[in-house]
Amino acid sequence: MRWDDPNLPAETCLFLDEIVLSMVEEFAVSEVDAVTQINAAVKSRLIAGGDMIYHEAPEFWACAVYYGRRDFWRDHDHGFGKSAIRREQS
Repeated sequence: MRWDDPNLPAETCLFLDEIVLSMVEEFAVSEVDAVTQINAAVKSRLIAGGDMIYHEAPEFWACAVYYGRRDFWRDHDHGFGKSAIRREQS
């Protein structure tokens, strides 16, 4: 099984797959490494189950998982989050 938590709904698993793709594209990590990091994030509750996960795009979660914290946009600009919004408004 790809995801460690056997109780994850199918919809959540598909969303996690999108996060994997974002991590592979944005950070050039392998798919195996992305899955390992996401499983750890789910286990540590960085990525919460239920509907809350869908309040952010897969790209947001890819950055949060990769950097290991929720406020990644304060130190890094990858075109997601507040800095991207500011650029669009200019």
